[in-house]
Amino acid sequence: MLMRAWQASKGRPFVRVSRSLTSLPDHIKQRVHVDPMSSTYDPLAVEDGWQAFWESKLIDAKKANPDAPRFTMLLPPPNITGALHIGHALTVTIQDALARYHRMCGHEVLWIPGLDHAGIATQSVVEKQLWKEHKLTRHDVGRSAFLDHVHTWNATYGSRILNQLERLGALLNKDHTFFTLDDTRSKAVVDAFCRLHAKGLVYRHRRMVNWCPTLQTAISDIEVDAVPLTKRTMLPLPGHATPVEFGVMHRFKYKVDRSDSVVADTEFVHVDTTRPETILGDVALAIHPDDARYLHLHGQHVVHPFTNERLPIVLDAQLVDPTLGTGVVKLTPAHDANDWACAQRHNLPHVVVMDKLAKMV
Repeated sequence: MLMRAWQASKGRPFVRVSRSLTSLPDHIKQRVHVDPMSSTYDPLAVEDGWQAFWESKLIDAKKANPDAPRFTMLLPPPNITGALHIGHALTVTIQDALARYHRMCGHEVLWIPGLDHAGIATQSVVEKQLWKEHKLTRHDVGRSAFLDHVHTWNATYGSRILNQLERLGALLNKDHTFFTLDDTRSKAVVDAFCRLHAKGLVYRHRRMVNWCPTLQTAISDIEVDAVPLTKRTMLPLPGHATPVEFGVMHRFKYKVDRSDSVVADTEFVHVDTTRPETILGDVALAIHPDDARYLHLHGQHVVHPFTNERLPIVLDAQLVDPTLGTGVVKLTPAHDANDWACAQRHNLPHVVVMDKLAKMV
């Protein structure tokens, strides 16, 4: 079968591009036009030889028309920590259609492939390999040597992804392959951040992050898997030989401070929490402003059960759900994102009670 394409352009006739049977390699010609059709579909047999044939035709087309207009696009770089999935197949298919269309229009198409170092994900797998093979951490080998290990990982496993792309039929310019951690890209990132800082668009600010005490780095929200718990649950944690208990509700009593009042009675506010280890970082209690049970506590203070510090009771309808627990929330801004947001609204301090290794300080 002949494949034809036409292009209409300003002031020029239609351009016809065709491929005759004689241009096909013998083994493809034999399989497609001579051998009987198989009763079952065998993708390996059907696809065999076509990729090499297409690539050879691209080389021939470039030699025949070295001055052809150029169309360039980047392949979104897949992470080097894994293999391609159905989402990559969709993206590649869409871009492949664009690439083939522009080739049929007579353009030289540069479809640039690349691989993404994937940040913390790659760091994690390379660290595991480093420990498994040499019993060393990234701190033992140093930054420069560790980056060398990352590049070695890319050289070893990045080719698998490029081979998968080829199996999908993508005609990529492999001689332009990039890696997001190579010198060119790394210098571009540094330059971009320097420019943003010079314009005042990048700055240092204190905020809540997801911190991993094992990897010793902040983790993006999209890389954190939230595990909702409704009961006592034992979960494994890095650095612990046995599972750790989560999801258990603990109740504490905070004495209402009557030091400025003529009323001498003793009253306690009950607080339920699943995070008892953060109690030393409490800076306030929060109640809902419309909760009838605690109207008499508006503007009052409580005494911390361990430090005897005087803590304010704040009103916050965004944080507190009166139907949950006792309707009172202890605020530990340094160790909970919701508490942090509440503390910002009420101008409360943040007290850090755990260091970067998750040890109490």
